[in-house]
Amino acid sequence: MPSWALALNAIPGALVLAVVIVLLRRPLKTGAIVSLLGLTVLGIVLVSPLFSTQFLVWLAPFVAALTHRNRLLYVSASLFALASVAVFNPSSPVWAFEIVVSNVAVLALAVSWAHALIIETRPTQPVSTSRKNLPV
Repeated sequence: MPSWALALNAIPGALVLAVVIVLLRRPLKTGAIVSLLGLTVLGIVLVSPLFSTQFLVWLAPFVAALTHRNRLLYVSASLFALASVAVFNPSSPVWAFEIVVSNVAVLALAVSWAHALIIETRPTQPVSTSRKNLPV
């Protein structure tokens, strides 16, 4: 694999892991910690130069912490990855389509999962007790 392809492959995973590092500096609830661990696993899978179908199984323990939309993305990525294994034929355009759809679903899952965690762990604004902010 050319070096530019390795670098291009590592960018999504590196971005996901950067989000994880930023989120680690925020106070986290138990559910967010579990979800952050799952996002970390997904980031490690994305950084890997080889994306194998079995790597999706590593995310299975964290599916319970996902939102409904992210669960659908996980299931669709898993089903298309499974279909690409069942219909293994590298010269077939259907096989290539299944691989592309599975990879796009995994990337969409990473973005959506990171976004959900950023929203969930967003710091709240402190309530002001100043008389200036009270309604008249």
